[in-house]
Amino acid sequence: MATLTGFITHLGDKEDPFVAPSDGKIVAWAVELGHKPSDKVEEGEEGKSNLEFFQDTFGNERFGKGPVGRIAILKRQGGVEFKLRSQSPAVKLTGPFYNQDTVITLDKPLPIREGEIVGLTSHTWIPTLRSKARGGGNAGWRASLNRGNCDEAGILDGKEQKREGSVRQYGCPFTDRLFYKAYFVPN
Repeated sequence: MATLTGFITHLGDKEDPFVAPSDGKIVAWAVELGHKPSDKVEEGEEGKSNLEFFQDTFGNERFGKGPVGRIAILKRQGGVEFKLRSQSPAVKLTGPFYNQDTVITLDKPLPIREGEIVGLTSHTWIPTLRSKARGGGNAGWRASLNRGNCDEAGILDGKEQKREGSVRQYGCPFTDRLFYKAYFVPN
């Protein structure tokens, strides 16, 4: 995932799995990064691990040297437009995050209202995508890109949604799987 904000639209047969079922709080989140470079479990292009592919593609001055992310609370405004209601502090995602869920407990839980969505924001880049062919299963997600900018150039020029109160188009659906979780506690 490049410098974008995205959210999961379906996992298997479950539609909208990251939509809050009631008012509550997000108290923690987790992300599973790709395998460490030494792990060749999920080899791709030229025998590279998921992490090596993302590091080679995005690990530079433009995107930053390492993965940094946060979660975002989004509210649908209509169609494919979403408002950023709140977000967690950014976290550098290295070390224990590789090939396992590492839970990040929020010092200040994020309030979420029924129907709002928990998304993942990549401040730099995050190797957390897996295609269906590589074990991602039947999944889909949307990215903070305008319709028509869903190709590689659009993704590379993409921007995260980072200003609370801003409205962005999430016009690009993808069929890869994002690997993140949110821990919801109802009111």
